[in-house]
Amino acid sequence: AAVLVTVAATAHDKRFPKPTQCRVHKIATKDVMELNIWVLLHTIPTVIVLRHTAGAMFDFRVTDVGYNFTMQDHNCQSLGYDGLAVVSTPEALEYANKISYYTRIVRKREMYVGNHFHLDTNEHLWDDGTVMTSDTPIDVAYIDQPYTRLKTTGTFARGRGTGIQLGLCGN
Repeated sequence: AAVLVTVAATAHDKRFPKPTQCRVHKIATKDVMELNIWVLLHTIPTVIVLRHTAGAMFDFRVTDVGYNFTMQDHNCQSLGYDGLAVVSTPEALEYANKISYYTRIVRKREMYVGNHFHLDTNEHLWDDGTVMTSDTPIDVAYIDQPYTRLKTTGTFARGRGTGIQLGLCGN
């Protein structure tokens, strides 16, 4: 057993103290882990995630406010990111789909990513300058449109960029 002093922050679960209470509890180690996980899930308002996968580091964040493509890119920059996320590898797409699952599946929201048409090169490029590979899962409808978004299905689609969507920010 462990002794745990709890000062609740935003707890609304009847199993844990109310926000203004401070108590000393003698609880099992399993319960400490459960409390730590509960506090983590209920006190962090947005998901900011770093993950190391196959030698690559992904730093993605799903925004919580919708804008058009250009404004969403500026929004990501104002949040400290390089801009919209470069999701140019299968590993990056897998990770983007994992962290955006709630937004895409439960909230049924799509999000802009950092891939758009560049007039100077006359091609769609990721914001790091790489070309979207031929095996990238993208909907062929509106393929000639300039801006790219991650659909609720976890694949990409293109559009005019004027619709109000969330964004997937990245470094």
